[in-house]
Amino acid sequence: MERLIELLSKNYNLLLFLGLELIGFSILVKFNNNQHTMFSDFMMSFASRIQTANSNLYGFIALDEDNEKLQLENIRLRRNLLEVKSSYEAFLNQIPDSSRIIVDRDSTMPESKFTSIPCKAIGNTINSNYNYIVLNIGRNKKVVKEMGVISSNGVAGMVVAVSENYSLAMSLLNKKINISAKIKKKNILGTITWEGGDARYGLLKYVPQHVGVDRGDSIVTSGYSTMFPDGVMIGWVESVSSKNPDGFHIIKVRLATDFYKVKYLYLMEFEDKHEIDSLLNKNQ
Repeated sequence: MERLIELLSKNYNLLLFLGLELIGFSILVKFNNNQHTMFSDFMMSFASRIQTANSNLYGFIALDEDNEKLQLENIRLRRNLLEVKSSYEAFLNQIPDSSRIIVDRDSTMPESKFTSIPCKAIGNTINSNYNYIVLNIGRNKKVVKEMGVISSNGVAGMVVAVSENYSLAMSLLNKKINISAKIKKKNILGTITWEGGDARYGLLKYVPQHVGVDRGDSIVTSGYSTMFPDGVMIGWVESVSSKNPDGFHIIKVRLATDFYKVKYLYLMEFEDKHEIDSLLNKNQ
């Protein structure tokens, strides 16, 4: 208390001056319409700026939460799409003449064996010949090796190592990766690889040269693995060369996933993976 009194006494003249200035300014604003209007406009503008800044700050903080909600919604939509696609294909395969279909509403259609697990990339490289993506979930979320990794646009890679809380995915931008793929409109199989260089492009190999391939053809997963369901987008044909002497096209593919912006991802969990792996291991 003594320090406060001492401080006030030392600055008595300054405080008196500021007080008189404040009183004078209040009288000026209160009894002069022009000054009152100008002051009101200034305060309103100032308050609006503060409110906008607060709103932007809150929006930035809430953005991560909104993205997580979108991830969950995307998972639901992807699951529905896989179930519809699986049921539709099974329906057509069971009835050869689709023009004479009679729908049996009690019939049982198979559901997709794949489910999605949302995750985030907390590490990602694109400048190496062997690039990897570090994910923020591990065994605590039932992640296992050889799970497929996809972005909202398409294939991103596959899980190669798992710890309790994290996992490591081999990026599609990795010279070691080979993913079973196909040309969508022709159902012709091939293998997607990456040979380094530009992060925007991969290669589709082992497509015979007698097969016609057009620029813009969609390249999707074949479904012949437990990593990805059939039909997940990989990219589009950018160019085709038939000068390869081994009888296969050299097909440059523009990748659907933008690896410069990878963050929110999904792991593809296959329900019967353990059963199929056991069968394969017994015959090796």
